[in-house]
Amino acid sequence: MRLDNDYYIDFIELETERLIDAARTVPLETRVPTAPDWDVAALLWHLTEVQTFWSTVVAERLMDPEGYREPDRPHDDGLLVGSLDSAKTFLVRTLREADPQMPCYTWSTEKNAGFVMRRQAHEALIHRADAEAAAGRSSALDPALAQDGVDEILNVFIAGIPEWAMFTDAGKTVRIDDREWRWDLLIGRMTGTSPNSGKTYDIDAAVVVDAVHQPDATITGTASRLDLWLWGRAPLAAVEVTGDPALADLLRQIASDATQ
Repeated sequence: MRLDNDYYIDFIELETERLIDAARTVPLETRVPTAPDWDVAALLWHLTEVQTFWSTVVAERLMDPEGYREPDRPHDDGLLVGSLDSAKTFLVRTLREADPQMPCYTWSTEKNAGFVMRRQAHEALIHRADAEAAAGRSSALDPALAQDGVDEILNVFIAGIPEWAMFTDAGKTVRIDDREWRWDLLIGRMTGTSPNSGKTYDIDAAVVVDAVHQPDATITGTASRLDLWLWGRAPLAAVEVTGDPALADLLRQIASDATQ
């Protein structure tokens, strides 16, 4: 499941502008309830850093980010909105000029500008939801983008078992159902040692599998609610769980660990 690349770029621009609009309605020290470690100022700067990094990766065709110099945060937080607006403009212009198949660094096995287009659309979308939560308001998610967001978190973040790791089946399955599309996941454990960091893993994990006959838990909702729930931006009450509710909690924890 992938959307048109121009669609992703359009939404990078739109969702970032929506984030900025929400941020302008509250003091910058307002806490972000969906990301408790942040205030609005930190949220603005986070997305500025992210968009500046990926703009540079694509613009300079970097295959390794070694040596990348992070931008300096403005001394005056009043400049943060302008900094994000500039970062957004740079990212959108860079991606519109890029061939989606152009090779570049990513943390995924898909190493091209098309991956950046998709990932940054969802990055902007989720953080727009954060800004709106801080402002005490919410607006609808584009249904197609939200459905693609569910697919991304399940197939890229959660199901991205690295080659150096082993997945052990625990015999439990979970279905995510947005009433239009279904994803079935097998729950288990991921073990192994990263050759890059040397860190050893023994953690709960999940992989997307072909449709199963009778899942142990089914989580149903609109694509928008499922996307926000998987990203920890909506409570479990926002979706409907049938079967073993503990598996829904476990899948949400797996998602949280995978997106750190």
